[in-house]
Amino acid sequence: MKILAWNCRGLARPAARRMLRDLLQSHKPDIIFLCEVKTSHTDKISSILLSSNLIFSNFVPAVNKAGGLCLAWTASVSVNIILENPWMINALIFLNATPHPWQFTGVHCPAVSCFKPVFWQSLNEIHQSFTGPWLVMGDFNAVLSQVEKRGGKPFASASRNSLRDELDSCNLINLGFSGYKFTWSNKRPGMTNIQSRLDRGVANAEWCLLYPKAHILHLPPFTSDHSPLLLDTQPTSVNRPWPFFFEEMWFQDFSCESLVADVCLAFAAGNPISQMHCLLRRLRTELRKWNRRVFGWCHDHINTIKAKLEELQPLDQTSDVLALQEHLQTDLDEQLTRLQIKWRQKAKQRWLEDGDANTKFFHLTAILQSKANFIHSIRTREGNVVTEWEHIGNEFSSYFKSLFQSDFEHSHPPPPPPSDQLLEILPSAVTADENLGICSIPTAEEIKVTVFEMASFKSPGPDGFPPTFYKRFGILLEATSLMPHYISSQLDNFCKPLTTLTSPSSPKTSKLIQLTSFVQLASATPPTKSFPNSLQTDSNLYSINSSPHSKWLLSRDER
Repeated sequence: MKILAWNCRGLARPAARRMLRDLLQSHKPDIIFLCEVKTSHTDKISSILLSSNLIFSNFVPAVNKAGGLCLAWTASVSVNIILENPWMINALIFLNATPHPWQFTGVHCPAVSCFKPVFWQSLNEIHQSFTGPWLVMGDFNAVLSQVEKRGGKPFASASRNSLRDELDSCNLINLGFSGYKFTWSNKRPGMTNIQSRLDRGVANAEWCLLYPKAHILHLPPFTSDHSPLLLDTQPTSVNRPWPFFFEEMWFQDFSCESLVADVCLAFAAGNPISQMHCLLRRLRTELRKWNRRVFGWCHDHINTIKAKLEELQPLDQTSDVLALQEHLQTDLDEQLTRLQIKWRQKAKQRWLEDGDANTKFFHLTAILQSKANFIHSIRTREGNVVTEWEHIGNEFSSYFKSLFQSDFEHSHPPPPPPSDQLLEILPSAVTADENLGICSIPTAEEIKVTVFEMASFKSPGPDGFPPTFYKRFGILLEATSLMPHYISSQLDNFCKPLTTLTSPSSPKTSKLIQLTSFVQLASATPPTKSFPNSLQTDSNLYSINSSPHSKWLLSRDER
C-alpha cells in the first residue's frame, strides 16, 4: 500500500493541479493526504482524484483561501473518518490484509504559535483514545534538531525541543526517509535561502511492527515549496543471498551441540590454518542444513501448535486430551522463548538483562536498526542517483578501488627519513622491555582470555560465528592453539599497514588497501580479533600513537 502526503500550497493554480495529476499517475497511491489546499471549490480537485481511482474523498474547506485539507482513497481501502478540524484528519483504515484496523492521521501543524497547543492537545487525545497501530504524516512546521535546518537563524532551545517532546508524549517514532533531506525551502537565492525538514512520517511501535519494511521517499518539490512524501508499506524486496549467522536460539536444542562435536572430529588435512578454515566452512554448511531439517522456523511451529490447541478445545477433556494440551503448551512456550532470544540477539541490546522478556522492544529495535542500515539509494560522484542494487554495489566497489589505488605516490615521492642527529634529540617513548612486550606474539591462553572478555553476541565477522560460539564449544581450544602460528606468519602483514600511517600526509597508494584488510581482519573472527584487541588495551600503545592514527585501533562501536 502507498500513501502520499503533500503540502501543495494551493490547488487553485493550474500548475499545481497538473503536478497533482502527475504525482497520482506516476505513483498510484492508495491514500492521499493534501494540506493547504487553499480553495473551497473542490470540483476540479475531485475530478483529478477520480481520474486516478481515488473515488472516495473527504475535504476540510479552506477559510478565506487559507488552509484546507483533503483525504482521498481508492476502493481497495475502507476508511472511517473519526475526527476532522482545520489542522488534521483522523481516520481508521481497514484492509483485507490486516485483521484489525489501524489509525491514520494527516496533519498540518499551524505556523502561528497560539494555535500549536490546541493542535498538540488534539493529537494527544487521539493517542490516548486509541491503542492500536497509528501512523501520522504531514507538515509539522518544526524540526527535531539543527541538523534538519540550513540557513536562517538557529532555533531557540525551547523551539528545538518542542517537536521532540510532543512526539515522545504521543509515543511516536520517526520513520526516517530516503531522498533529499530537506522538505521545504523558501526558494530565495544565496545567503537568504533557508531549507528545513518540516514534513515527516511518524508512527507508534504497533504500526512499525505491523509494517516493518515501510519506507518514506522525499519526492522533488516542483510547484510547491514543500516536497511530497511517498510512503510504501511493502517496497520492492531485493532477492539476495543472506550470509550465515549463528543464532543464539540454536542453543535451546541439544542436537546443535552434538552436530558441532561431530563436525569437529573430522579435521581437513593440511596446515593448521587450512584446517581451521575448512572446519568453519563445514560447520556453516551443516548448521544451515540442520536448521532447515531439524530446528525449523519458529513462526511456523507457533502457528501449527496454536492450530492444534484450537482443534482440541471443543473435544471432551479426557486425560489423553489434557496431556496432549499440556504437551503442546510446553512446546508453544519453548518456541516463544526461542523467538524472544532471536529478537534479543537481533536487537543487540547488551545493556539489558538476559532474562528480560520484552520481546516487543527487541523486535522494534531490530526493525529500526534494519531501517537505518538499509541503503535505498546513493548519489554518485557525477551527481546521479542510483537505486538499483547491482549499480549501488558497482559504485561502492569502484569508489574504494580508486580511493586506495591513487597514483599520488608517483607524483609526490615520500619525504626522506629523519637524520640520526634528529633521532638522538627526540625522546624515546618506549623502553626496550616495553618494545619487547608489544612485539611479542600473544599466547593461546591470552587469546582465550581476550575472547571470553568479549560481549557474547557482539556482531560477528564474515564467518558468521559470534564470540559465544567459541566460548560454548571446544572449538575455542583448537582456534586458540592455531592463532599464535597464524599471527606469527602474518606479522609482516599486520605491521605494514601500520607503518604507512606514521605520517599524517601518507599518500594513498595501493599499499593502503592492506589497511582495509587489517581493519576487516580485526572484526573477522573472535580469536583473530583478539590480536588487535590486545593492542587496543595495551597501555603502552597509547604512548606511541597520535590521535589521528589511533582511530584505526578503536573498536567498531567507537568508530
